[in-house]
Amino acid sequence: MGYNTLLENTVSNSSYSNEIINFQKENIDRRWSQAINRSNVNELLPVTKGELNYFEIWWYNLALLKETIFTQNSTTISKEQVVLGYYKEPVQIGNWFYQQNESNINNLSKCQLNALKDVISKLEDTLLNEHDMVTKWLDAIENNTVKQLLLPIKPTAKLWNWLYNYSLAYFYFQKFHYLFLEDDTIIKGYYKERVEITKWLNSQKPKEINGQLDDWQIAALDKINMVWSKNSSHYRTKMEENVAAEWLYAIQNNCVDKLLSRKPEHLNKYNEWWYNYYMAKQYHDKQKVLNLNVNATLEVIGRDNKPVKIGKWILAQRKPADLLPIQKAALGKIDIIWKKKLSLEERWLVNYNEVKRYKKIHHQNKLSIPLDYEVIVDNEIFRIGLWLKTQKAAYVSGNLLKERREMLEALGISAVCKSHDKQWHEMYQLAQAYRNEHKNLFVSPNSDNVKLYYWILEQRESYQNGKMDPKRKKLLDDIELPFENIDFYWLKMYYYAKRYLKNNKILKVMKNYKELQALRTYKFQDDDGKEIPLILWLGEQQEKYRAGSLNSLQIEYLENIGFITHKGENKVRNIKMFENAGLRKYATKEIVENYSYLELNAKYWYCKENNIALIQDGKLNSIFTKSSVDMELEDHVSLEEIMILYRNRIALSRTLK
Repeated sequence: MGYNTLLENTVSNSSYSNEIINFQKENIDRRWSQAINRSNVNELLPVTKGELNYFEIWWYNLALLKETIFTQNSTTISKEQVVLGYYKEPVQIGNWFYQQNESNINNLSKCQLNALKDVISKLEDTLLNEHDMVTKWLDAIENNTVKQLLLPIKPTAKLWNWLYNYSLAYFYFQKFHYLFLEDDTIIKGYYKERVEITKWLNSQKPKEINGQLDDWQIAALDKINMVWSKNSSHYRTKMEENVAAEWLYAIQNNCVDKLLSRKPEHLNKYNEWWYNYYMAKQYHDKQKVLNLNVNATLEVIGRDNKPVKIGKWILAQRKPADLLPIQKAALGKIDIIWKKKLSLEERWLVNYNEVKRYKKIHHQNKLSIPLDYEVIVDNEIFRIGLWLKTQKAAYVSGNLLKERREMLEALGISAVCKSHDKQWHEMYQLAQAYRNEHKNLFVSPNSDNVKLYYWILEQRESYQNGKMDPKRKKLLDDIELPFENIDFYWLKMYYYAKRYLKNNKILKVMKNYKELQALRTYKFQDDDGKEIPLILWLGEQQEKYRAGSLNSLQIEYLENIGFITHKGENKVRNIKMFENAGLRKYATKEIVENYSYLELNAKYWYCKENNIALIQDGKLNSIFTKSSVDMELEDHVSLEEIMILYRNRIALSRTLK
C-alpha cells in the first residue's frame, strides 16, 4: 500500500491532526532506518505483530528483505518468495518487494526511498559476485523473460546495466533485423525511461578496441550483427556479413524501402553493392533474362528517380574471385554468366592493343590517355588509362621484359617517359629548394606552391602502391619526404605539434572543446605564413583516441612527443611511477597532470642508466620539466630520442626494489 494511502486511512480513523500524523511518520522513519542500519530491529518490535501500525509494517518488511539478502545469502528475490518473520509467521516478502513499483515508489517518503535503494544496491553487489548472473540474463534474453530479472528500482551497477541495455538492443534487432540506427534513436526501457540505444551501441566500439569488453560481450553483440569500428578486427568480415543478411532479408520480404529510406551517410560500399544487386534482380525478374541484352550502357530507374547503370555493374561482377561466397550465390540466382578467366599475358595484350587502337583513332603523336578512360572488350571492362600509367612506371624503372619493352617503344613510350623524367627532376629540384628553406616538405595546398603540393602527394601514392623507382626513392629520402601511410594533413599538423613541443615544456591538451574554443585566439602559422588550427587539432586527436579512430602508428607518433592521450589515466600512471620510485612527495600536481607518463618514464630511465641524481638540492631533478630544446642544449640528447629508447620500460616496480 502506498505511503499517502496509508496516511489517508490513518487520518480518516483518528482524531489526530495532519501535523501530528506527519510528525509520527518522520519519527517512525528515523527510528526504523537507524535500527535497520545497526541490524538491531528487535529493539523496536512490540510483543505481537498486530501492535505495529501501517507505517511500521513497511519498515518491518524492509528489514526482513535485507536480512533475507545477507543473513540467508540469497542471490535472487522471486515474486513467490516466502520467509519467516520475526514472529515466526510466513511473510510473502517477494510479493511485497515487487509491489514497490513506480506508482508506489512515488508515494514513499525520502527516508523510505533511500533505504529501499540502499537494499537494492546491496542486492546488486550480491548478484554481481555470482558467476551465473550473465548466464541467467542471456538465457532470459533468448527466451524473452527479462522482466523476471528486473528489480523494482533500476540498479546502477555497470554489469547489470550492460546486460539491461543489451537486452533492449537485442529486442530492437529482433523487431527490425538491423542495427543501422539513426543518431537520435531513443527507445523506451522496461522502467518506462528513455534509453539512447544508439549512443550505448556506439560506446561499445572503443571499448572493444581497447580490450574493455569480455569475449562473451563481443559474442553477444555479434549475435545482433553489431557493426564494429573500422579499427576493429571484426569490422571487415562482420560488416559484409551483416549488410548481406540485412539486404537478403529485405529482398525476400519485400521491405527494401526501409533500407532505402536511410540517410546517405548511414550507407556504405557494401550497401551500394546490394542496392545494385537489388536493381539487377528487379530487371532480371521482369525480363526473365539477364545476360543476353546486357551491355555497359544498360540503365534502370532507381532511388529518387535516378538512373542506375546496372549494365556496367553486372559486367564488373563477372569476376568471381573478387566476390564473397554470399555474393556469388546471390548472383547465381539471377543467372549471371561468369567470364572466362584470361591469363596475365592475354590481359596485357588486350590492354596493349586497345592503347594502340586509341592512339590511332585519336591521331596522337604523344602517348597520353586519361586515367579514368575505360573500354569494353568481350563484355569486360579494361581501364587502359590506368594500365598505360603503370607501364610507363615499369619502363622507367626497367621492370619490363625485353619483348614488352620493344612493343611499347614501337608506340612511342620512350619519348614520353624521357619527357616525364625531365619534368620529375624539375619538380624534385623545387622540392629540394623548399626543403632547404623551410626544413620540411609540408607544403600548403593554398599557397603559391600548390603544384609542388600535389607532386608530393603523387610521390607518396606511388611509394605506397609499390610502384616507385628505387633510384627516385633514394633521392626523396635525401630530402626527407614523408612516406608514412598516414594522411598528409595529419603528418603536417603532427610536424608543427612536434616543433611546438621542442620550444615548450609541455604539450598540454585541454579537457574539453569549450577550453579549446577559448584558445582559438592563439595564432599558429605554417612555414608558408598560413594560419593552422594547432590547438584545435590537438584536442581533436584526444577525442579521436577516446573514440578509437586513431591507428596504432598515429598513437605511437603522438606518444613519442609527449602527447597525453587520456588525462585521467596518465595522472594515475604518473603517481604510481613516482610511488614505485620512492619519489611520491615530489609528484606535484603540475607534473602528474601535465606531463606524459611516457615522457617522465623515459627521463627517469635516462637518469638511472646515466647515473644522474634524481634529487638535487632537495628538489626533483630539473630534467623532468625541461623542454626538448633545453635537453638538447644542456644534456645533448633530444626528448624524442630517449622516449623511443626507453618506451618499453614501464614495469618499474620490478627493478626499483
